[in-house]
Amino acid sequence: MQEVSTTDLRCRIGETVSRAEYAGQRTVIRRRGKPVAAIISYEDLKALEALEERLVDEGLVAEAKERRAAKRPGIPLVEAKRRLGL
Repeated sequence: MQEVSTTDLRCRIGETVSRAEYAGQRTVIRRRGKPVAAIISYEDLKALEALEERLVDEGLVAEAKERRAAKRPGIPLVEAKRRLGL
């Protein structure tokens, strides 16, 4: 994964977007040394949105919030994957 500062990104935005689009490269944008955003391909964005929708549809998001509010352990990754069919 590539990293770039906001200052450098101003000079490299076209190159950075092209690398995301054509090579699938993910770039973390840092401001004052802290990660604040990322540039990813549109394909990656659609995959993340689809996964997010599945998590909501399967009730995993609501269950995780309830567990957090009750100060109980979260949903184990193995269980989440099983429930999502992954």
